Amino acid sequence: MGHPRFRKARNFKYTKRTSGDITKSSVTNWSDFLTDSDLTLAAEVGDVLAYELNGLADGTNVTLLLDVVTRVSGAAVNSFGGGGAGSGNTGDGVTAWLLASDTDRGLSGTAWYTVQAADIAAGGLVTCRLRCRTGSGSRVVASSATDPFFMFMENIGPASPH
Repeated sequence: MGHPRFRKARNFKYTKRTSGDITKSSVTNWSDFLTDSDLTLAAEVGDVLAYELNGLADGTNVTLLLDVVTRVSGAAVNSFGGGGAGSGNTGDGVTAWLLASDTDRGLSGTAWYTVQAADIAAGGLVTCRLRCRTGSGSRVVASSATDPFFMFMENIGPASPH
């Protein structure tokens, strides 16, 4: 049995996408941002997950909203922000990741979520997927060797009662 810090450090996943810019066009209802980049970790009810993004979005005149959802048996269960687990167009997702219409801008920040019983699949695993919706038009998030797109998730452990 090692030091707790080292056990915790192994309970994270990340993906780095370096090719094929991600274009979302007129996605007015919540839908998957990517389908090949789910992140899965072992977790228990009450554990806190931290999900981080790092990327660059173009400056088109289209708002892009992002959220993370837990998934069980291929279906969205709960969202980290607001709205992303549904199929409609309500909620703004994770507020820090709302990309308003403007110039090129960095996309970064962390969303926190406390695991619920419904989020846990067989084997004690929680799978998360990035979801999005936009206004009319297209918004591009870079995914290249010079401008990679990162997604990172870590199980921080049980939430503190304080």
